Amino acid sequence: MHVLESYAADARLKIDKPFVYQKYFPLTIDKFITIHQDHRNSADAYDFWSSATSILLPHLEKQGIKMIQIGSPKDTLIKGCIDLRGKTEIGQLAYIINSSLLHLSSDTYSQHIASALGKKIVSLFSSNRPSNTGPYWSSSEDFISLTPHFKEGMLPTYAPSQQVNRKVINTINPEDIADSVCKLLGIEFEYPFESLFIGDCYKEALIEHVPNCTINVQGFSGQTLYERMDLHHDEACLDKQLGVDCGCDFSIITERPINIKILKKHKKKIKNLFYRLDNNHSLTFVKDLLKTGIKYVLCTREPQEFADSIKIDYMDYGIIHVDEPLDPSEIDSLKDENFEDLHFSSNKFIISDQKFYPNVSYIKNEVSVPSVDTTMVYPMEDIQSFLWDTDYVRIVKKKS
Repeated sequence: MHVLESYAADARLKIDKPFVYQKYFPLTIDKFITIHQDHRNSADAYDFWSSATSILLPHLEKQGIKMIQIGSPKDTLIKGCIDLRGKTEIGQLAYIINSSLLHLSSDTYSQHIASALGKKIVSLFSSNRPSNTGPYWSSSEDFISLTPHFKEGMLPTYAPSQQVNRKVINTINPEDIADSVCKLLGIEFEYPFESLFIGDCYKEALIEHVPNCTINVQGFSGQTLYERMDLHHDEACLDKQLGVDCGCDFSIITERPINIKILKKHKKKIKNLFYRLDNNHSLTFVKDLLKTGIKYVLCTREPQEFADSIKIDYMDYGIIHVDEPLDPSEIDSLKDENFEDLHFSSNKFIISDQKFYPNVSYIKNEVSVPSVDTTMVYPMEDIQSFLWDTDYVRIVKKKS
């Protein structure tokens, strides 16, 4: 039963189509769709909207159609959209939705406004079923619901929040969202890839820097730049890079001790330091690091047995986190795939020798790319290295 029907039965009232109050809002474009990513219920907050719009935008642009994002200023800005977050009251929001060609949203109030106004709707559901909370006044021809890829026996949680790394709504593929919008708008959809896996951090953009050169970081104000000392240990270059006045923080990843004087010198700029322990680990370095007051994380890529063998030495200095590569055999969508035939897109890029790399595996094989482009799809390089660096990637395969 739809919740509206439940309310009506309890109140013994008849359901009627509502009147939606609209208030004029000046718009400079005629052809557009509206997008609403409501952040309030984390279980229904899809994390890969920008990936979906990156796939969708070229198809809309061919038809002269723009995208307008509405909602709260606390909602994450979606790539490619005209930003009207927090700039409308409810009546103006209804006016904009009514002027649109289609409304795209999570399971939130704006889909019901769009339904009452007779608009085409694509909605994403997670914690509730579309039959329970979907747009009540929409016909099946004007509405597409997208639901997670539930494993057998799983049901919606009906809870407003879920752990970030277990949000089932994120199993909805970005290309399926773009395809659904095009289908309702009567636009031919051409995208040759199918998503198989999306890393936990793929929603975030990240730039890493290998300290074999210094880079201009003026555009990184307010962000965190990761220094990959594990890929090239050059303390002089690190010292020079940290000394650049840029207004950004730095995180350092290293497998070898770093001169404590350098770390003390730039302490205010160092957000944290990841010390990856191996057979040449240095307890003395960790003791000195603790004295600086710099936040640090102890981790290792060695087997669990290695961490167990040294954890008593480090018990006063922190927990040793054991990192593991992605294991395709544990992921249903990957276990039967030949990785040599797969591709990936990346939201993380590494700068080394003034060149761009979308993954550590590309550095290993010395294959650079022309620019930082999160919409590009790249072939696999050095699969074993790639499996250690999958948090910021989306793995895809070509459709047959």
